[in-house]
Amino acid sequence: MGGDVRLADAVGAQDPELDRAEMRAMLDGAFDVLSERDRLVLRLRFEQDFTQTQIAERIGVSQMQVSRLIRQSLARLRLDLDRAPDRPRPRLH
Repeated sequence: MGGDVRLADAVGAQDPELDRAEMRAMLDGAFDVLSERDRLVLRLRFEQDFTQTQIAERIGVSQMQVSRLIRQSLARLRLDLDRAPDRPRPRLH
């Protein structure tokens, strides 16, 4: 370590990237309950930051349908995660 940084300041700190990796691993397993289109919609929205309108144009549906697809897909993921108590859970802050 150098300068004004102490070793204790760098050890044991919460790493947000680790939490994201754990969350991603958990969600990847749960994605099996979704259709290919639903997975695409969620990836476009949450990984690539597309707007609902952009997603609608890309997959050929209305923005309102995209909104419903996202809501229903997230509900399916939550239900699947709740049904799998043995699946590792990430720490949520």
